[in-house]
Amino acid sequence: MPYSAEFLASVEASLAVELPLEVRPMFGGAGLVHRGLLFGIVAGSSLYLRTDSENEDLFLRAGCRPFADAPPEAGIAFYEVPKEVLGNPALLREWSRSAIGAADRARRARDAQ
Repeated sequence: MPYSAEFLASVEASLAVELPLEVRPMFGGAGLVHRGLLFGIVAGSSLYLRTDSENEDLFLRAGCRPFADAPPEAGIAFYEVPKEVLGNPALLREWSRSAIGAADRARRARDAQ
């Protein structure tokens, strides 16, 4: 799904204060990468963040929807960030750090195999 350049710029501005990131094209959307870790996906005007068993409850309690384009067999889950979080840069950075943690745990588990 194509992404909104204006929305992506807003997300980048909120995160770049503390979290240097790289934006990579992904199937018409944009992948957000921090130090080699894919932690977010921008599709349309939505931001989806990486989850695992340690941070998924945060997203579920907030009523977040999963990213529908991620195949379940991939074992990777991304959930849409609620508007209240998007509108609060400090909170968005906190949620993004939890997604970076999920991506890091997945990489360490994969590397240990």
